[in-house]
Amino acid sequence: MSHKQEKSEDRFAFGKNWKDYLDTQFNDIALAAAKKAITRFVGEDGLKGKTVVDVGCGSGIHSLAMLELGAASVLSVDIDTDSVDCSEHLRGKSPFTDTWQVKKVSLLSKEEMAAIGTFDMVYCWGVAHHTGEMYKAFDHLVDAVAPEGQLYIAIYNKVDGLFGSAHWHKIKKFYVRSAKPVKKIMEWGYVSYHFSRLLIRFKNPFTVMKSFYKKRGMSWKHDFIDWLGGFPYEYASLEQMFDYFCTKKGMKIENVKTTNYIGNNQLLLRK
Repeated sequence: MSHKQEKSEDRFAFGKNWKDYLDTQFNDIALAAAKKAITRFVGEDGLKGKTVVDVGCGSGIHSLAMLELGAASVLSVDIDTDSVDCSEHLRGKSPFTDTWQVKKVSLLSKEEMAAIGTFDMVYCWGVAHHTGEMYKAFDHLVDAVAPEGQLYIAIYNKVDGLFGSAHWHKIKKFYVRSAKPVKKIMEWGYVSYHFSRLLIRFKNPFTVMKSFYKKRGMSWKHDFIDWLGGFPYEYASLEQMFDYFCTKKGMKIENVKTTNYIGNNQLLLRK
């Protein structure tokens, strides 16, 4: 699925959301959850001694997690200035200032991506589908993988039907174009919908919110705002991802985690 490149004013301010996350929600429990999520997918020693680039680093929490898991070095890159600031803030407080770099880089710029070089592990979780030119982003990610290196990527699943991916594309575009009061109404409406669903299933919404840290170390509040506002928004089915990365680019699948609906499909691929 590909849409024409969106205007800059139609882009969600991801970095501002992650700045608030660092200020209000980030802690050692969140970091431990991020580390656990990564090791579940790449293995306990999957990052040890490896050079890593975290493309679309956001809050910087996963860059820090990968260094704590034994990565030889991590380069955090993002086009969003606030996200770059977030990662630089975490870097400055960490014991990894010598092995952790942070740069402002556009995934869509062939020149900027070529300039950072190649890596043993290219980590791009939930980012390429927010660029507005997803397949160009895929090209540049594959180019950044060193020979015999790996790509760990997560992309929104393509879901057909009335409330599928195309439906969410319209909602997200409307959200980012709306005035702040309208955004607040949409946020509260979305929260109310999820609270109602949990109550109908006899689940305590507040317990679910508190346990959300177990999912990659993210907070429930910041994750749902990221989902509701996450635009540009593209998506691909597993078949489309296999066709691109395996058939077209010749990469080998080493691990897959599928979503049960409209979330992210995760792939670990070997060049």
